[in-house]
Amino acid sequence: MKELGCWKKAFEADLDYICLELRDLVETPACIILNGTVGAGKTTFVQFFSKNLNKSEMNLKGPARGGEDVSEVTSPTYSIVNEQGQIAHADFYRLERMEDIIHLELNLYAENKRFFFVEWGVDYLKALHDELGENYSYYELRIEPNQSKTELSEEVVSRNLTLFGLNDVIRDI
Repeated sequence: MKELGCWKKAFEADLDYICLELRDLVETPACIILNGTVGAGKTTFVQFFSKNLNKSEMNLKGPARGGEDVSEVTSPTYSIVNEQGQIAHADFYRLERMEDIIHLELNLYAENKRFFFVEWGVDYLKALHDELGENYSYYELRIEPNQSKTELSEEVVSRNLTLFGLNDVIRDI
């Protein structure tokens, strides 16, 4: 597993820049597994990433994406997979067995997508590869929250984000 990028003590205000940099680091189509604890900021990252793709990249009509409300992208915890333009966003938190992935028909969601984000997908890497295929490049983005107190006792949450390439791991599975 090769580290491709690392961002330390990143705040929400830094996510626009990080998303643009990450977009340049990955080869598309890309499956990006988001790895982090509950509340680490996995869905928030996808919201910012979506916002930072321009209108033509998202295949959306209407005003440019920049500056729009990022709350349009919601967690797919209950629907399991959401789509928006060039992005598919899955959340495997509720999956109980590896075989559950087969019933999701991920290959249909992946058609014509440049980015396929998967929350809680680390344990499903082989199954993701089987469903999405060789055409995709595979990555893991680890999101680890940092919590600290300021002088005014306000809780400040920053995150460490680290991007890893997983294609070499897949060959060994």
